[in-house]
Amino acid sequence: MVDRWGPRVLMLGGTVLSGLSLMFLSSIHSLGTFYLGFIIMALGMSGNSSPVVMAAMANWFRKRLGLATGIIGSGFALGGLLVPVVVGLIDKLEWRTALFILGIATIVIGIPTSMILRHKPEQYGFLPDGEIRATSNNDSVPVKIKNPETDPSPKQALKSRAFWYITLIMTFQIIASNTVVVHIMPSLNSVNISRSTAALVTTAVPLLSIIGRLGSGWLADRYNIKWVPPDFCLLDERITLYGVCF
Repeated sequence: MVDRWGPRVLMLGGTVLSGLSLMFLSSIHSLGTFYLGFIIMALGMSGNSSPVVMAAMANWFRKRLGLATGIIGSGFALGGLLVPVVVGLIDKLEWRTALFILGIATIVIGIPTSMILRHKPEQYGFLPDGEIRATSNNDSVPVKIKNPETDPSPKQALKSRAFWYITLIMTFQIIASNTVVVHIMPSLNSVNISRSTAALVTTAVPLLSIIGRLGSGWLADRYNIKWVPPDFCLLDERITLYGVCF
């Protein structure tokens, strides 16, 4: 959908769904509506997920793509700064009111932010990395020719060994990291550490990951990408067919 509609449409729709799901969850009174709210939230978060942003970013950068990816990844990590804010809202206003406020904030902040996104530089008369387009005497615009080696079809991608390797690696990576994030506050509370202190500790986890995100991006631009975390293997345009990261 990013390839066909562009990131703006997905992020705009995802923002609205995420905001509405938070407001919906603030009024639930049954397990069924709890599940329904999180299904809507999952759909909304998919529209705002890193693959959507990374796909848009990769269209605009070539020379320092790894560093650009690390910077964007750091933006996701900076979201950890809001953990104490959310905990404070829940403690002061109770969770229903806090969720409703977060839903409103998501829509108010997210909609204008998503409108800034642009899909491909060629659509606006630019080239990646700010390069100037060379025109011929008849001012014709060069047409990109589809190269099966660097522009595989979805069917080719699904048959690729590298695709499934990266999928498995990312699956276990996300399971491990999300397990820590989800359980760290209850774990600290169970040993009599206050919620406010636990929130600060939880904030430190994503903030410290910024070092790894920026560092991996820097390394991806300078060394063999196979030695960099799996996220950056996706930056190599040959990865889907030839598995250069493996």
